[in-house]
Amino acid sequence: MAGETLTLQTLSGEFGVSIRTLRRDLHQRLVHLDIIGENGTYRLSESATRDHSPGAVSFARSTGIARIIPSQNRQLMHLLMNETGTSPCFIRFAAICLSSGSPSVLGSDDSSA
Repeated sequence: MAGETLTLQTLSGEFGVSIRTLRRDLHQRLVHLDIIGENGTYRLSESATRDHSPGAVSFARSTGIARIIPSQNRQLMHLLMNETGTSPCFIRFAAICLSSGSPSVLGSDDSSA
């Protein structure tokens, strides 16, 4: 698939699966790949920052951690696993800490927790 731009119709015919199955696979099973969908075509990103850790998504799903991630899409997974950017978890945590007046575990200022 590297270097090619493909359509769901082409993939459906080649692999003998429905377009619905392909969409599901692109949005769930292949979330760790940096696949770009534009105008009904799909291709792998040529970006040097592509995520090379598909095991992280599999691990999250097999251990049940995936249930606490609100939406498992490529953009969110990229943000969560990107070590060069700011994690949305830290942004939310900082907002909780600031609103409670004092930073503590999970932003709670209740010392009995």
